[in-house]
Amino acid sequence: MGRHTAEQMWLQLPGSETGYAFSPVYDTGWCLTAPSATAGTALVLQPCDGSAAQSFNTLGGLNPEYNEYSIDGGCLTAGTGSQGTAPAVIEPCATSQTAENWWSYQAG
Repeated sequence: MGRHTAEQMWLQLPGSETGYAFSPVYDTGWCLTAPSATAGTALVLQPCDGSAAQSFNTLGGLNPEYNEYSIDGGCLTAGTGSQGTAPAVIEPCATSQTAENWWSYQAG
């Protein structure tokens, strides 16, 4: 496995609602935010505020090393992109979708 940069590493923090918030390791004042649960919505970084838009629930995954995270009925998904970049988006939850399975460094 290759090296990861700080921009690719996230902290899973307890959310103030239920679930977890995700914050980049380089600036824990910012949190991954779902502006809407509509399929195709790109996630953004916003100041951490403990809102429901920043609270992801774990659904488990295909095996113990991976988790699937939901928010308001949609799932955190690796989007498709070009030139080596892709946004994280909200999509309908489907355990069979590998783009919805997130590896936890702590688990593996």
